[in-house]
Amino acid sequence: MNRKIEDLGLTPSRLKELKKKCNEIRKEIIKIVYRAQSGHIGGSLGSTEIVVSLYYHLMNHDPKNPRWQNRDRFILSKGHCTPLLYSVLADCGYFPKDDLKTFRRPGSHLQGHPCQPKTPGLEATTGALGIGFSTALGMALTAKNRSFPHANHVDESSNRNGWHVLIVAMISNRKALNRSPQCSPIFALDSSNFFHDA
Repeated sequence: MNRKIEDLGLTPSRLKELKKKCNEIRKEIIKIVYRAQSGHIGGSLGSTEIVVSLYYHLMNHDPKNPRWQNRDRFILSKGHCTPLLYSVLADCGYFPKDDLKTFRRPGSHLQGHPCQPKTPGLEATTGALGIGFSTALGMALTAKNRSFPHANHVDESSNRNGWHVLIVAMISNRKALNRSPQCSPIFALDSSNFFHDA
């Protein structure tokens, strides 16, 4: 099932707020990369609407309780786009915004690729393109087996191979990921801003 982002219960005023938030996050991305003189800016800027829509409109998450069992999970498979994810996590309150000044500095928890145990709000350590879908699939299977009601969101928009992994995984695990109330859905996002409910 494909749904346009506009069809997800966004009022005109809410959409205006999200667009404003996107601009704020983009400014922070540029500051982070400029300050560090290092980082991947294009992918971060290009995925801003997707990640902002998830964190500020669709996902159930709690920065005060980052390991809350029933939270939705977001896996940034293209790990080089951490300037975007770190900007959103800091803005949501997972860690102080001043930490963004340490991006890619020795000893910082904000490195060029996400490192899950070090940074609050991260669900997985990623970097190799395509790893996000297999990680999300494992999380979804675990959630189903344990009857957790969360959803998994994966941004794999820059890697066509990731889509092949997802298709194979979904076909081979159709019974394991049936659409029962206990199922943990995986929402994949592509660069045309469509949500694919796998």
